[in-house]
Amino acid sequence: MVILSEELSYSLKVYFQILIPFLVFIISISYFDSIVKIQKLIESSLYILPISALFTIMGYFLGIGRALEYTLNSGDSAENVGLLGSGGLYTPAIIISLLPLISYINNNKKRLFIYYIWGFITYIFILLNMRRTAILIPIVGLIPHLIFSKYKNQILKYLLLFFTILLISFPLYKDVFIERYELRAEKGRFEKDFYKTEARYIENVEMLDEISEFHDPYKVLFGIGNNAFAEAISNGQVVRRMYHSDTAKLYHSVGLFGLFFYFSIYLILLKEILKIRNVKNNNHFKIAALGLLFIQLFVSLNGSITIITFRTVSFLFMGAFIGFAKANTKMLKHETFPVNIPHK
Repeated sequence: MVILSEELSYSLKVYFQILIPFLVFIISISYFDSIVKIQKLIESSLYILPISALFTIMGYFLGIGRALEYTLNSGDSAENVGLLGSGGLYTPAIIISLLPLISYINNNKKRLFIYYIWGFITYIFILLNMRRTAILIPIVGLIPHLIFSKYKNQILKYLLLFFTILLISFPLYKDVFIERYELRAEKGRFEKDFYKTEARYIENVEMLDEISEFHDPYKVLFGIGNNAFAEAISNGQVVRRMYHSDTAKLYHSVGLFGLFFYFSIYLILLKEILKIRNVKNNNHFKIAALGLLFIQLFVSLNGSITIITFRTVSFLFMGAFIGFAKANTKMLKHETFPVNIPHK
C-alpha cells in the first residue's frame, strides 16, 4: 500500500513516524527489567514538565513561538503560545497523569512538591491552549488509578486539592482564559450537536458510507488507489485538508485490513497489561500502563498517529512498565524476592 503511493517519499516519512514508537516499545519492554532503570527513566522524564512550562512561558512574555490556532483567522492579531503547539502539550500531559506512580516510587516530599508545582503550572498553560484533547489526557490517564488503585481515596483527595487551587488561582489567568473561551464559543464549539459539523466526525461518517457501499473492494479492503498517508498531498504540495482522526487516516491509507491490524495491536497490548500478575509492586505499574493505553485510544479519536513525540514517550513508558512487571513476576517464579522499590 505504501510502496504503491504516488507520493512515496511523503508516505514513507509518515510510515516511519508510525513505526518508530512501536520499535521503541519493543526495545523498552526488553530493556527496563529493574526498578533502578525505571527510576532513572522517571527522573529524566520529569524535566519535561519545567521545560514545557518554560517553552510556553516564552510565547506569552516574549511573543515568540507558535500561534494559538483559534486566533489565526479571528481577525485579531495572532497570539503566541510558545514553542509548543497543542500536540506538543500532549507529552507533558502524559507526565501529569503519571504523578500517582511517581509519588509511589519517590517519597521525597520536597522533590514531589516541586514536581506537583511544575505539573500545576503546566496544566494551566494546557487549559489556556483551549485544546480539549490535551486538557483531558491527564484525566483519562488517571481513570484506572481511581478505579483500581488501593490508594484511590488519597489520589481523589489530591485531585480535589488540585482543582481547588486551580479555582483559587483563576484570577491570575482569568482574562486570557475567558478571551480564548469566547473565541471558541464564537466558532460554535460549545453549541449542542456541534460535533456533527466537525471535520473529524464527518470524515468518519464518509468512511462508514464508503464501507457500506463497497463500490471499490480493493480500495475499501486495502486502501489501493489512495496515496497511503499522503491523501492531502499532490506533487509534494498540500492541496486539501488531511484526515485527522486515526481511523479515517488509516482506512484511506491501508484500508480495513490495515485499520483492523493497527487496532489489533492495542488489543494485544491490553491483553499483555491484564496478564500482569498482581504481585508486590506490579499493580502500580499495571495501572499506569493501563492509563497510558487509555490515553492512546482516547487521543486516536482526535488524531495522534503522526505525533511522533507523544506516541514515542507513551510507548516508551508503557513498554517500560510492562517490562518491569514481567521481570518482577519472573523473579518471583524463580523463588527470589520480588523487586523492592528503594525510595529516594
